[in-house]
Amino acid sequence: MKSVIHLCLLLLASACNAANILGFLPFYGISHNRVSMPLMEELARRGHNVTVAGYFEPKTPSPNLRTILFKPLEGAELVGFLSLKDYQDAHYMTTMQLINVIFDDYPALLKKNDYHRIYEGDYDLVIVEFFESDLFPAFASKLKAPFIVFHTSEALPWHRTILNEYNSPAEIPHPFNSYGSNGKMGFYERFWNTVEIAQMLFYYTTVIQPKADSLAKEHLGCLNSEFSKAKEASLYFVNTHFSFTGPRPTSPSTIEVGGLHVAPRKALAQVSRR
Repeated sequence: MKSVIHLCLLLLASACNAANILGFLPFYGISHNRVSMPLMEELARRGHNVTVAGYFEPKTPSPNLRTILFKPLEGAELVGFLSLKDYQDAHYMTTMQLINVIFDDYPALLKKNDYHRIYEGDYDLVIVEFFESDLFPAFASKLKAPFIVFHTSEALPWHRTILNEYNSPAEIPHPFNSYGSNGKMGFYERFWNTVEIAQMLFYYTTVIQPKADSLAKEHLGCLNSEFSKAKEASLYFVNTHFSFTGPRPTSPSTIEVGGLHVAPRKALAQVSRR
């Protein structure tokens, strides 16, 4: 009888520890999804009640993992907005312009998909993808729950600025160049890294941010640039690891999660020699 009571108490304790978590993944890119979705699946596997709002279904269904499925625009490729042709003869400002092109689709996507469906649930925690701007952290902040911003690659220069991350161009190369690939930057690399980061931040402030502000005002009734909601994030998950980028100074709220999406290895299937 005591064992049954202990078992019931254990099950009750585990149920009490389960959190209601929203994963808000508003970018239509399968490479991004392959980094962030495993985190949602693992949280569900550990007993949390997880809701994923995004464009892709989880690969591992679970009774406590539900989806709010968004639909891409007609004719959009499964891989996302961009193709390999967009990266031919790539330049750091080419990437900035491609990020800007993403915003041309957001007005139609926001009308096609009611992103306000995320407000139908009560959540203890929100994990929101933070990519081209701080537009979607503003959506997440309306839920009045603690939230984590999750970037699926190396931190972008404006991420560091918005989140008050250490951003010395003399020490940290931006992710769109090869400076410092050997762990060192001379005067030449430091000079051009500084110039390029300044140019990207200027482009973000004058071109991308106004578009984000316009959408925030239309759909949320606020302007992001007045006070970036991303600054209210409790943590910043970034898909890097010091074994690739080398050790870099970060704030205590920044967590490197590189390799989070790598599944445990599986034994190879037996091959018949007949």
